[in-house]
Amino acid sequence: MKVILLQDIENVGDKNEIKDVAAGYARNFLFPRNIAEAATQSNLKQLENRLKYVKRREDVIEKKLVQLTGKVQGATIEVEAHAGLDGKLYGSVTNKQIAATLTEKLGVEVDKKRIKLDVPIKQTGEYQIVIDMSHGKKADVTVKVISDAKLEEAEAAAEPKKAAKETPAAAEEAKAEAPAAEAAE
Repeated sequence: MKVILLQDIENVGDKNEIKDVAAGYARNFLFPRNIAEAATQSNLKQLENRLKYVKRREDVIEKKLVQLTGKVQGATIEVEAHAGLDGKLYGSVTNKQIAATLTEKLGVEVDKKRIKLDVPIKQTGEYQIVIDMSHGKKADVTVKVISDAKLEEAEAAAEPKKAAKETPAAAEEAKAEAPAAEAAE
């Protein structure tokens, strides 16, 4: 008996294929579970129309992917993160942050699951990442991880205070000079 498969079935065939199966298998297993239908003339015409629709849809998706890949390919984006003076991040840059930055800077919606990071980014610097756009399309993007300016300013302001605390003699000299400067005025 010829049937049109409505789903992928292991050891039988793939979706939208016409297969010849035993009549009992079709009546007792495939038809009751709605995973196949009889290959009648009307069902074959519906299959033909369905395949045309799928083909058109895939062509549209393919064009969009080519455009998106063109926008993203070779792009350089900057991601700000909290980092110490040595450039080590407090936490890491995730694929979610990279996806949000791509959307913000380039206007391209990329699913975070498509961004491939071998290891989490935990240091400031420049990194090459690959975005799997689907249908075999891949885009290479350069991600520059930079430190927050606010954090750097706060640490820079704290640094002279640390130096003064570390050398008590220098702190006493600064105190002694302050009254002398006031008296001179």
